[in-house]
Amino acid sequence: STPGHLWHESAAWNVAVGAGFMWIALLRARPAGALPMLTAFLGFLGLVSVQDLVADRVDGVRLFSHGLILVGYLITLALSRPGLDPGRPPADVDRPERRGGTARLDEADEPSPPPRLRLIRGEASVSPTRHRAA
Repeated sequence: STPGHLWHESAAWNVAVGAGFMWIALLRARPAGALPMLTAFLGFLGLVSVQDLVADRVDGVRLFSHGLILVGYLITLALSRPGLDPGRPPADVDRPERRGGTARLDEADEPSPPPRLRLIRGEASVSPTRHRAA
């Protein structure tokens, strides 16, 4: 391989990782699927960067760019944790009662029917009254 080809491969990987980070930011979902590739990429990049640093073959600006990839990886790692998903409340937090009451299964003799829907000018809502079957 020529040095020019290796530079082009490196640039392609950097663009791909940047595009992956952009996709993760736009997707707004847990990015757990990206973690294996990013972990392998950063692990190997870290090893060769340490070797180059010890042999004095790399400058600080280049290592700084690797640090940006590391920051993106850490953010991706944090976003992939289920407890940090903004779409779901944490399991250990007390939730306020929802509008319309709560179900008390230990006190009910028979199951009550689900709340009835009523339409108001094209909007759906839950009727607060419960009707028992005769």
